Amino acid sequence: MQYNDGSNSATILFKSSHIRDSVLSKAEHIITIDNQQIKLKVYKPSDVEKQADRTGPKTEQACGYQEPNQSEPSVMVLENLPDDFNQDVLTLLVEDISRLPDYDFSMELIPELRKAVVTFKNPNAAEKFLEESRTHEKFKQYNLRACALERSTCVRVENLPAEANNSKMLLELYFEKWGGPVEEVITIPSEQAAIIIFKEEEAKERVLKQENNICDVPVKIYPYFKSLDTILYGGNRTHLKRPGLVEREKNSVKEYMEISPALYSLLEQDGLKSAVSPQLCIDYNKKMNRLVLSGLHTEILAIKNWVLEKKVNMKQKHLQIDRSILEFLRSVDCDEMSRDLFISHGITAVYTIENGDVVVTGSTERALNEAEKMINTVLTTKHLIVEDQCVLQMPEWHDLKELLLELFNTSKKTSVFISLSKQRDKIIVTGFREPVLEVSENFGYFTEKHTRIEETVHVKSHAVVTFLKDRKSQHWQHFIKSNEVKVNFHSKRPWIKLSGECTFVQPAMIFFKKLADGLYTDTLILRKSGAKKYFKDQGKMMLSMLLKEKRFVVVLQDDDMLEEEGNFFHGTLGRISTSSPGMHAMQVHGLNQNKFRSFDTFWQGKILVGEEIEPAVFQLCGETQEDLSEAKDMISSLILQEHVTIPIPDPAITHFTSKDAETLNVMQRELTVSVWLEKKGQDSVITLEGLTRDVHTAENHIQDMIRKVKRKEKREAFFISSMVQHLYQKNRHSAKNFEMLTSYELEQSYYKRQPTVRMKINNDEYEADFVRKEATRRRLGIELNSIDLKVGAQSPLPSHWEDMKGQPVVLVKLTAGSKEYADVEKEFRRTNLNSNIIKIERVQNSALWRNYMIKKEELEVKNKHKNNEKLLFHGTAPDKTDQINHHGFNRSFAGMHGAMYGNGTYFAVDPRYSAQRYSKCDANGHKCMYLARVLVGDYTQGKQGLPVPPAKSSKSVDLYNSVTDNMNNPTMFVIFNDVQAYPEYLLTFQQGRAGANIHPRKNPFHPAYNFLW
Repeated sequence: MQYNDGSNSATILFKSSHIRDSVLSKAEHIITIDNQQIKLKVYKPSDVEKQADRTGPKTEQACGYQEPNQSEPSVMVLENLPDDFNQDVLTLLVEDISRLPDYDFSMELIPELRKAVVTFKNPNAAEKFLEESRTHEKFKQYNLRACALERSTCVRVENLPAEANNSKMLLELYFEKWGGPVEEVITIPSEQAAIIIFKEEEAKERVLKQENNICDVPVKIYPYFKSLDTILYGGNRTHLKRPGLVEREKNSVKEYMEISPALYSLLEQDGLKSAVSPQLCIDYNKKMNRLVLSGLHTEILAIKNWVLEKKVNMKQKHLQIDRSILEFLRSVDCDEMSRDLFISHGITAVYTIENGDVVVTGSTERALNEAEKMINTVLTTKHLIVEDQCVLQMPEWHDLKELLLELFNTSKKTSVFISLSKQRDKIIVTGFREPVLEVSENFGYFTEKHTRIEETVHVKSHAVVTFLKDRKSQHWQHFIKSNEVKVNFHSKRPWIKLSGECTFVQPAMIFFKKLADGLYTDTLILRKSGAKKYFKDQGKMMLSMLLKEKRFVVVLQDDDMLEEEGNFFHGTLGRISTSSPGMHAMQVHGLNQNKFRSFDTFWQGKILVGEEIEPAVFQLCGETQEDLSEAKDMISSLILQEHVTIPIPDPAITHFTSKDAETLNVMQRELTVSVWLEKKGQDSVITLEGLTRDVHTAENHIQDMIRKVKRKEKREAFFISSMVQHLYQKNRHSAKNFEMLTSYELEQSYYKRQPTVRMKINNDEYEADFVRKEATRRRLGIELNSIDLKVGAQSPLPSHWEDMKGQPVVLVKLTAGSKEYADVEKEFRRTNLNSNIIKIERVQNSALWRNYMIKKEELEVKNKHKNNEKLLFHGTAPDKTDQINHHGFNRSFAGMHGAMYGNGTYFAVDPRYSAQRYSKCDANGHKCMYLARVLVGDYTQGKQGLPVPPAKSSKSVDLYNSVTDNMNNPTMFVIFNDVQAYPEYLLTFQQGRAGANIHPRKNPFHPAYNFLW
């Protein structure tokens, strides 16, 4: 702003002409100083110069034309005037729109063209009138249109003498002499007139300002405008109808043509009004969306053809533009905005919004491309991120928004559009480039000034946060009391958050950093099993009590943020890191795919099952280094009182499998104890480290696992004894059988391809060599041998079996009504079991069948009779059938729920017992039961806890083949060798009511008996 005290005025410089014109468009400007209203006169400096040029006297020309204004005032053309509009009505309309008195403009009515020419003294008034007329209700109601009159270089000469009426050369020489260079002369002999077209506008002005005599005859000269196809008389126009016009009115007709507003705007730019004849009257009814054509029939046909041809040749283009700009274009009048964007820049195109897209329509591809370029150049959008949404609730924000909208938008034109994102985290400013940049700059300054900030003070550890919060509160309480800054100590992370106005937050940050820098910190890591668990539970209270009178703070770190230390070896079985000399820690992955005994030849020494126990990490903070040393001693003393190490030696540990390893892994993780496994054959040991209570719990679990392994060894040894027989011969004496468990150990070592193995014969330790088939002790040698009992296992499969096509197991569904089906059903229903049979399947397992037949032949030879086999029933759950079909019955589950007659596999004589108690329902209510072949052989009375059948006599090692519940009337049999039963038929049925009311005391399968079935 520049002040001029001498003239009581000031010159204001705006950033853009758009803002300046918005200020000038206001009707009046009033400011209040000391309760006194002062009305300001606001104008452009160029207007003062123009007014000074108009102070000279006006000259009336001999040609009969008086120039309305010597300084080229702005001239507007009003089109589509109704027939009943006269000069008075039109004058009132112009006064209403421009808010000017009639002496500030002049008007010339041209009824035959249904047009009028209005000349304004003030160019700004003309611009304002043009803008206001576009949205004026009366203009819209009568479909009127205003546009600027083009600058012309043409004049019309009338009252030509005869010598000059047909002489173009004479006229051209005369006007070049008194005006300037002439481009063309058009004579009209019938009217004693001619049209002179000059090359320059100044030439036209010169001839209009002087008296003109051609061949000593005075002539009249008037300005001629091609767009009007007429001359302006300067207010002296004679409104007499020519004879031709009378005849025209007599033959005129009126017709209508449907076109859209967008198409009308384009046609208007392409010369719709002058396309056929100036006398053709063309109006457009916006409400009806149609052209109103008044004129001769031939003219109407011609204009319709012209419109249709233009319409066919129109081009359209869907624009891909920013969503915000699309919403801006949707919010304004498409026709008015098209005029501002395209037509005012000579681009014959308009836009419409169709189905949520911006569609540009134009007469040529070039026009479409120019229109798209204009939108992308002139319009823009800015997104301002609002970090503090409370700013948008401030009254000052709403005041600023209203002020900017009022400054850049008028009731007639929208230049900028302001909106918020759905999340209200962005201010979106869209519209014309200059206003958008100006508004965005104002909003950016406002939000930056009023946004509340939050800063974070990072410290070395969370122990520092706790120390400052609890031990230094008297130093920072004044921030909270003054309500200038909010202080938030994070409950887990090593930081302090400060929020408030920037002016107060920054000094507070410096203050807290200075407090934190004056403290000592350290970290204590306890790599003892259960340490973290202890200090999270019972040790937590003890620690808090001890800290009350200390000058330091101890915080147990929730997450171990330390990198694992040591050198790493990546093998096929896990990741190993050296934790101490001669000791290795191993993370075991994928053990379910390999037997645990596969580790025997790979791992040596002591290994840690599963992952290392997560260490307890303590963050320490104090005011001196001595405080930190005291804190470390206190924590170490507490954990030593609760920590214990227990070894568990047992030879069975060497037979732990991958499943056992997974069990140890889970136990280690749940109890937070370290489980160290050292496999050394007979001297194998498991060492437990951790809290006393947890270590004793883990010890009980491991003892249970050891007992389970020993039972499994006995079962497998019993099974292998039926397949392989190992013998030894000393000093050529008769061969003797190895004890069953020793034979099992030998077979396992042979299976693992171990060349030698240590073993005991008569309590003396020998080293057995499988290649030489010899066991040696010092210089003493014993011959070893083995007999494969599986020889002869290639017995043929049953002839009625179907071809298995190389598959180890095949299930064959029996056809209802066949003899085989009927035989099985008869066995199923022989005790009046009326359950509905769903299906019967024959189980064809070649390996199980051959093992079964070998055992059958063995019993026939051993027992010296063939009455060894029975057809018995075995109920099971539907999810167990696949295991039985592939691997047979498994007695390893014996004893899990109690076993009244021995730890073996149970079979029922009566199918009702199996169906009622041990056949479990699936989701569809279906049950499963096997009709099995069972080699009961020679049997005896069973009793609880039997691991194998009893011996046939006290002096014999020969055992019974099975046991029963009742020697006089057996209802069940128990076998202790899995190969003694074959699951021949699998029945799927739905339980009926038969057997539902068996008395518990008469039902040996009632839960009171707790049999494993």
